[in-house]
Amino acid sequence: MAKRATVLFFTNAELSQSAVNLATAAELSLDPGYDVHFATFGALGRDLIPQGVTFHVVPGRSTKEIVLSKGLEFMPRHPPGVQGALQSYDEAMLCVMAPHDDEAEYFAVFDHCVALIKKLDPDLVVSDPLFNGGVDAARFCHKRHVILSPGSYKDHSLHLQPNLQVAWKWPV
Repeated sequence: MAKRATVLFFTNAELSQSAVNLATAAELSLDPGYDVHFATFGALGRDLIPQGVTFHVVPGRSTKEIVLSKGLEFMPRHPPGVQGALQSYDEAMLCVMAPHDDEAEYFAVFDHCVALIKKLDPDLVVSDPLFNGGVDAARFCHKRHVILSPGSYKDHSLHLQPNLQVAWKWPV
């Protein structure tokens, strides 16, 4: 019998980010050729993990818990238009893109992810792009990995367009 391919998912606990990873893990778990593991913060809860998927709790606070602890709204409202968008980026962007202010908190997540990768030796690591500890751990361990996001490709590739072509050359 052939060895089952191990796939390890890392994702944030917020449903808006984890839904696509949960759906993909659920689909892979239906194939007996895969051993599927799902790692996230405890805030997601075991009851949402598909049957046949092994759940691993990552220590630490979810992005939502960190944002709320800073006294910010998790999904802040802002005025419409360019000024409103700039205000929202100033207030929330860093908190969402790099939520861990505390070096020790980030490294607790990163170290746990590295240990999980070393323990499971997955054939593939699938990570939410905003789950920094998982992305960094996969790269640190030189593991084959993919980024799986509920956003579209353009959400992750705008910076690749030279001369601000995204603003004038291609329709939005």
